[in-house]
Amino acid sequence: MEEALAVGTRSLAFFALLQPLGGILSDRIGRKPLLRGFSLGFAVLVVPLLRLVTDAFWSLLLVQCAGMILLTGYTEVAAAVNAEFFPARVRAAGIGFPYSLTVALFGGTAPYVGTWFASSGHGDLFPWYVAALCLVSFVVYLTLPETARRPLEGTDAAPERA
Repeated sequence: MEEALAVGTRSLAFFALLQPLGGILSDRIGRKPLLRGFSLGFAVLVVPLLRLVTDAFWSLLLVQCAGMILLTGYTEVAAAVNAEFFPARVRAAGIGFPYSLTVALFGGTAPYVGTWFASSGHGDLFPWYVAALCLVSFVVYLTLPETARRPLEGTDAAPERA
């Protein structure tokens, strides 16, 4: 238990250090490449990474840090993409409703799905379920327009005069 807490603390510290670097990278190459990298990276790597998990300190740390690297491709751009994607007049509903719906449908049911797989003797299928959802995300990210370099609607792009 203490080792798991130590691993979690170290991986979260590593994750915190990655966030500004991910933001800088997002400003340089755009939001879409990072979102596509996050989703495709998880789709391809979630199964092998979870197979590497043992109760050994270094195994847990490696897998958690690898996950944090991939997750940075989402966390450092998600708020910006949401704000840049929706016009100001519908931004709260445009962000809130789809996000809440997908979190409820997939995040909220994930423990049930994982338990169901395990109780039916197919616990090894859960990482494949996660990989499939990541592939769906990848397809969605392919269709999104790049928002990194366009002005934010609802704000005045020109500086105000005093």
